Amino acid sequence: MAAPIAVVVQCFNKPDTVRGVLESLCKCEGASRVDLIVWQDGVIGSRRQSEFEEPCNNVREFVTSFASEHKARFRSI
Repeated sequence: MAAPIAVVVQCFNKPDTVRGVLESLCKCEGASRVDLIVWQDGVIGSRRQSEFEEPCNNVREFVTSFASEHKARFRSI
């Protein structure tokens, strides 16, 4: 039995890209041995907060939903 591994996905406030990456990982053989870590930078206090606040929230909502729906597919999310 192979040792579990961790995969870290960096979110860059692009919901369509994050969706594609996470759905692709979900289909991978051996996903049940993967600890999936989703890393998202915050926008509060950034120079372009007003521009990126909505995409950031959209990504957060998608990742939360994805984690709930696919938690059994990975070792952990």
